[in-house]
Amino acid sequence: MKKRTLGSRGPLYTIGIFCLSLFVPVVLGCYEMDAGRGAMRASFAVDYNGYTCESAGIDSIRVVLDDGLSSYEATAPCTDYEIEIENVPSNIYAVTIYGLNEEGVAIADSLNYDGIYVEILANDTAEPSIRTIKLDQAAVPIWARWAVGFYTCSTLDIESFSIEVMEPGNNTPILKSSLKCNAEGTEQGQFRIVPDKKKELSKHEFNQIVVKALKKNGKPRGESFVTSFNIVDDPGEGEVMNPGPGGVIALSLRCDASGCYNTFQCN
Repeated sequence: MKKRTLGSRGPLYTIGIFCLSLFVPVVLGCYEMDAGRGAMRASFAVDYNGYTCESAGIDSIRVVLDDGLSSYEATAPCTDYEIEIENVPSNIYAVTIYGLNEEGVAIADSLNYDGIYVEILANDTAEPSIRTIKLDQAAVPIWARWAVGFYTCSTLDIESFSIEVMEPGNNTPILKSSLKCNAEGTEQGQFRIVPDKKKELSKHEFNQIVVKALKKNGKPRGESFVTSFNIVDDPGEGEVMNPGPGGVIALSLRCDASGCYNTFQCN
């Protein structure tokens, strides 16, 4: 979520308008707390095309406040329709809403929207303002990592890895990205995140992920350095299932002078 400085902020609670699968109307307000601190009370309801908490598969709602340096959060059952965050330092915070299933996986979120903010005022007793924060299906993130053993990216003549996600019956990738071979991993286990800001994988069916090792000139390293991962509804040996929104597809590759080989995991 894009962070905003005080000097560049727009109106509080600014919200974009898009077609969505679910929305959560939220009542944001402040009430009296310790000196220098306040609180936010959020009342919400799920009501879009007949969806309820249960039919949307949402067990609980998590609200996260973030000022760019610190974050505060609270979680409550979706059917409570109210969340309170207490003893929060007075400031202006970006607001993100997550819809969690019963396993605690965020299957919906408001991450597509910038400019959703709340101002927490110390000892404030003002009436809350009503705004609507909308949720999309969560992304299906792809994480990738690779090991080169006693080699290096340079000695293997690998500059980067091209990652393409294919849709059934379509030769054009629905998602295509490139990761530098020597890029540092950012997630646990030294995984690199494949960017998908538009959440394409939660909008489309896909049946294959193709990873190609590329040379410095951008050309493929060779056929033995191309790895394909098949995704099916009923996975057999060497195949996996699409985990759905909020699930993680983890690609693990091992490369040497003869080519790249894979271990595929779906969490």
